Amino acid sequence: MSWAERHYVVTAKGEAAFSALALDLERLRAERRQFAKRRLDWTERRYHMAGALGAAIANELKPRKWIVPLPNSRTVQITSDGYSGLRRTFRVAL
Repeated sequence: MSWAERHYVVTAKGEAAFSALALDLERLRAERRQFAKRRLDWTERRYHMAGALGAAIANELKPRKWIVPLPNSRTVQITSDGYSGLRRTFRVAL
């Protein structure tokens, strides 16, 4: 698997959207941990974003109550505010 298949790349539009969430991408890129690692969840068999960017996104969405952790799990659930906020910020429908 090549580097490009193991990592996500943030586009210019993505940079703007992450800035709207107050994420400092340059600081995240400078961290020791990988920036935007593509990781396969072995239970769900779906890819998710790991690394500094994935953690920063989760840390920003929790206080906004866009995601909430499920009890006794590492899983999070997107709230109704989260669906509308993600749609507005990233122009995606989930």
